[in-house]
Amino acid sequence: MTASMFARSSRGSQQPAHELVMLDPALATKWLERNRHNRNLRLSKVDQYARDMAAGKWQFNGDPIRFAVNGSMLDGQHRCHAVVRSGVTVQVLVVYNLAADSQDTMDIGAARLMSDQLILAGEANGSMVAAILRRLVAYQAGFRSFDGGAKNPTHAEMREYLEAHPTVRSAAEVANKAKRFLPCSPSMVGVAYHLCSQVNGEQANQFFVTQLIEGIGLRAADPARVLYKRLNDMGTARGRTNADDTLRYIFLAWNAFRTGRSLTRLQAPRGGWSSTNFPEPL
Repeated sequence: MTASMFARSSRGSQQPAHELVMLDPALATKWLERNRHNRNLRLSKVDQYARDMAAGKWQFNGDPIRFAVNGSMLDGQHRCHAVVRSGVTVQVLVVYNLAADSQDTMDIGAARLMSDQLILAGEANGSMVAAILRRLVAYQAGFRSFDGGAKNPTHAEMREYLEAHPTVRSAAEVANKAKRFLPCSPSMVGVAYHLCSQVNGEQANQFFVTQLIEGIGLRAADPARVLYKRLNDMGTARGRTNADDTLRYIFLAWNAFRTGRSLTRLQAPRGGWSSTNFPEPL
């Protein structure tokens, strides 16, 4: 709370009230001193908020930072930590003089997912587009492991990527076709299609749609045929291939397709996969 808010509260009125405040790192630090009874801090969420704040993507949406009648912070610790970390000033709505037990009803509603936002905006294939965007933004940031907890991008970062790469919508269409035929994560097929189409769109359509999904005109040693068999073999053994292996083997087969090489099999390199030998689309 600001000094004026504390003063008004101490003069007797204990009715809930609100105020718009420009929250800078110094004030956020003072408020965090009143963060005495709250849920565990999620550093990943602080990092998300701070990235958006530092990039100028943080939007004021009316969600309040809330204090109890005794001055303790009930809600807003992640935003305050993000302001401190980012070093920027943001506008916030502050509600104070709330009953301490009102914290029991905070943040228990359904979270608004990126897929919800896209669908509300009229985006066709909103759920698939969101799933592909989440992984593409992480991939762009250098993460190459999707089963081990990759970077969780913010909604603003995903919207920015979609604006810069509207062809993600085409990747979602390919992914929806793939889920009917391939025993792997369709969103990972969408990710691979998008990244390969950035190399050569016409060849990406031939490799992913005509060959891998539709299976048209394939010979035994064609990379798409070998990839299809590899994905099915892994799916039979595990129930479904994991996301990392899906992307690795797709890229290996794509690179063989692009260079005109035949394949007899697809396998991990000697010693296994690591962060240094993750294949990239050529």
